Amino acid sequence: MITPATVFDSDRSQQMRNFIIEARPNECYTNSVVALVDLEDCAGAYYVEGWYINLRGEYAIEHGWLELEGAVIDVTITDGEAQDYYAVSRYAPDAIWQYVNEEVTWPLWAHVEGAKEAMLAAFAQLPIDIDSCHDWARAGERVTGIKSLILE
Repeated sequence: MITPATVFDSDRSQQMRNFIIEARPNECYTNSVVALVDLEDCAGAYYVEGWYINLRGEYAIEHGWLELEGAVIDVTITDGEAQDYYAVSRYAPDAIWQYVNEEVTWPLWAHVEGAKEAMLAAFAQLPIDIDSCHDWARAGERVTGIKSLILE
């Protein structure tokens, strides 16, 4: 069973977000990679892809963030809403450099063998009622497509 991260470091997330001059909404993968490779405060961090769920259970969004010293560092989400993070894949900085140098498009789960299947399997285990999630439009077309794959 997939379990959520236990610690969200709101203060550190905000501090790092402030240092990423071009952090953009809906660019979680790019924002996280930029923080990982550019900020000294991210030494020892891992780049993570998985699922973000608002605690009202209205939506689940594929998402990218960092984990540092066991805590979630999210340099993208700024709405202040409580949330859960469900990690599916973790990448050390040296692995990220490989993908940066190859100029792949993000997210990595679209390129790394077995990662898409892991994302789908994790989605099916999330503590949400897929049929009652009424905010799929907010989650975007890709997640709507994932919902249809899960419900097949």
